[in-house]
Amino acid sequence: MNKPLNQKWFYAQLLVYQMFMLFINPILVIVTLPYTFYHFSPNWGMQDKDMPPVQLYIDHFYRLHPDLIVGLHSNFERLQLFTGKDPIPLQRIAFWPYKYDKNTGQTEFNFVAALFAVLEDAGWPRRVIWTFLRDEVEKNTVDLGLTDAQKGEFARVMQKMSSHHLAGYITKLSHKVYGARMNKQAREMMSNLEPLTDLHTVIPVSLNSVDWVLQRGCVVSPNPTAVWESFERLSRLSKFSAIWGWVGKGRTLEEAIGKHWQILDMRLKPWDE
Repeated sequence: MNKPLNQKWFYAQLLVYQMFMLFINPILVIVTLPYTFYHFSPNWGMQDKDMPPVQLYIDHFYRLHPDLIVGLHSNFERLQLFTGKDPIPLQRIAFWPYKYDKNTGQTEFNFVAALFAVLEDAGWPRRVIWTFLRDEVEKNTVDLGLTDAQKGEFARVMQKMSSHHLAGYITKLSHKVYGARMNKQAREMMSNLEPLTDLHTVIPVSLNSVDWVLQRGCVVSPNPTAVWESFERLSRLSKFSAIWGWVGKGRTLEEAIGKHWQILDMRLKPWDE
């Protein structure tokens, strides 16, 4: 009998948290301007001189995983056609290699960069994403012909972009302060759910890695150790439906399997989108 009430209370608290962050963020931006301008690149955008070594790794990642990136590209085009809006978080694209045309006002980028921008916008820490890109490319060093000098240049930019990132520090702190209570309630809600499937691979999403994004055809569920935080991240990914289909109210696993790169277990969400 208490389950619906707990669920409503959970989402009410989630809304309060989101509204609080929406209110406090502009204040934080103003107060911390001296610090963020001193560490300009990680807080405001990648400099042109740092783009080439990162672009090299991005190009290699595309060669390793073309199906994932092509699917994401198609999804962006479809979302843009249906909504009339650009679904790409351009504020995150600024931290990856891109070209801006002043005459047309258009930003050009590789869709590998879009993938990482989406993951960061959903909540995965920047260092986690950069580590994933580095490891995925460098484990194929021989095949890709990477030199020690190229690795060193990438490591230099990675360190620069992943250090002194103030927004990342603030997000980490807010989750630490606010997340414990939310996770307790979310775990209680999750314990009431029946197992989704025994026919397909189900993996709890990792909060400290994005390796799971390469496992095509699997079902991605919230992590039992941090249900609220992982569910919140997966919710932001669910709109990119060509890549991440989801199971929830009115959407069954049978309808989703085979149509998407991965399936998200979104049954905690009480509404259909």
